[in-house]
Amino acid sequence: MPRFRWALVTGAVVAGVLPGTASAGPGIAPAGSVPAQEANESVRNDPPPPHITDFSPLYKNPAFVRRQQAAADAQAASAPPSTPSKTPQSVVFGGLNAPGLMATDNAARNQGTPPDTTGAIGPTRYVEFVNSKVGVYDRANLSSRLSSADLDTFVGRNGDSVFDPQVQWDQQGQRWLYLADDIASNGGDFLAFGFSKSTDPTNLVSGWCRYRINTDMGRPAGTFFDDYPKLGHSNSQVIFASNVFQGSTFATGHIWRFNKPAAGTITTCPAPPSLTFFGSPTSPLRTADGNLTGTMEPANTAAASVNGYVVAADDPPASQVMVWHVSSAGALVQDGNVNVTSYAGPGTVPQPGTINRLEALDGRLTMATAVVDPAVPASEAIWTQHAVNGPGGRSVMRWYEIIPRQTAPRQTGTVSDPASWVFNGAISPAKNGSSAVAHYNVGSSAVKVRIGSQSRRASTPLSTLTAPITVFSGTQIDQDFSCTPCRWGDYSGATPDPNNATVVWGSNQFNGTPSLSNAAWATRNFALDAG
Repeated sequence: MPRFRWALVTGAVVAGVLPGTASAGPGIAPAGSVPAQEANESVRNDPPPPHITDFSPLYKNPAFVRRQQAAADAQAASAPPSTPSKTPQSVVFGGLNAPGLMATDNAARNQGTPPDTTGAIGPTRYVEFVNSKVGVYDRANLSSRLSSADLDTFVGRNGDSVFDPQVQWDQQGQRWLYLADDIASNGGDFLAFGFSKSTDPTNLVSGWCRYRINTDMGRPAGTFFDDYPKLGHSNSQVIFASNVFQGSTFATGHIWRFNKPAAGTITTCPAPPSLTFFGSPTSPLRTADGNLTGTMEPANTAAASVNGYVVAADDPPASQVMVWHVSSAGALVQDGNVNVTSYAGPGTVPQPGTINRLEALDGRLTMATAVVDPAVPASEAIWTQHAVNGPGGRSVMRWYEIIPRQTAPRQTGTVSDPASWVFNGAISPAKNGSSAVAHYNVGSSAVKVRIGSQSRRASTPLSTLTAPITVFSGTQIDQDFSCTPCRWGDYSGATPDPNNATVVWGSNQFNGTPSLSNAAWATRNFALDAG
């Protein structure tokens, strides 16, 4: 089936055109607007949703999986070499490295897998979202889970299938943001979203405002599914991106935006906003050179930014990343393509003692974080990464630091292992803008999946990371009901600590103890200091 690509929304645009800098393209007209509705409701008696085993229509096509593996094998010999590691290493900050949510935390009626683990750090709390659970932790003691809720209950839609969650701390608004897919019992397609009323997310019942939008656009239930929803924000706007499927056919990428409520604590939830969206099946979103785009990554903007950011890697094999920005007036503007080292999609990851392999995704970007780099103070810097094919056909994690409207990355590097596959990574700059931390999974036919990390600081040579450390080592292989190949998470989370200049917090996954009734994944939450 045809494939598609991915995009990142980018922020502050530097006045003038610099050498090696592209001029901004024309603004793109909105495709329309959709009013949101309140999502809160009392518990319903709908039948329970089916087991969630695979949320992306792309992966329901076995021929696609075979083509991905064949392409990875064919590209192995010509894959770029890995970037050598440097010392010193990152360290776990304050001993903060603790178990997170796991499959056995899910209700028996809702066994979401893979977990799609993600999280975000705020001033006093760490919030983790997975399929199908929310957990809030004391940032001073990650082993202390202060509250938790089923994901469908949290978004106000008991009995719906709610999955692909996102969460961010909004430093400018001083509140938390969330986003998730929501499929109702009648098959209707929605995006569920909202925000906390204050800096404290602990009250998961009455401490949040909840909304949703019907992505079927007035057509029969189940017409348009906005898959892989991703979340970002700027000073004044909340930004979503999604892949729109009509049945199993990719129709367009969507970029959604709405104005934030006023910053600060609120006691009463505002009226549902009206959301503007860009892209439609008849006029799909495209890159600056006309390629169809999807799997877009709005940036988690960690510092003040007038514009919002969005990035997308071209469909592999390729050598470009597309950058757009959403202006403060709500206009979508092309900032142009960034030329990167050529890449191919990765193959699947072997496991010890089994023929079941793990899905390493398809070369899509999986997250983006923006903060001003002191070395480039006139613009935001966007950090992002993806799993691509590497030496010997093993997957590696390619990362970039991108400056909007420049035609090459400021930095790019590769995290690899001489004998194992590296996948499901995340990278984020720290608050100071010159340090960054990456974390990722490592696995092979001899290595049960572990979580590793590397980092950099201002003194580290450009495009390099420090020597790797192990954050956590798993002791099991994946034996849950999503195998053939085993679906791994579509993303992990990394966010800058608002209280510490060189610390990044993360959530990632590994294999838990097998169970006959549950998927077997487990997660880990941690804080890492780049120094």
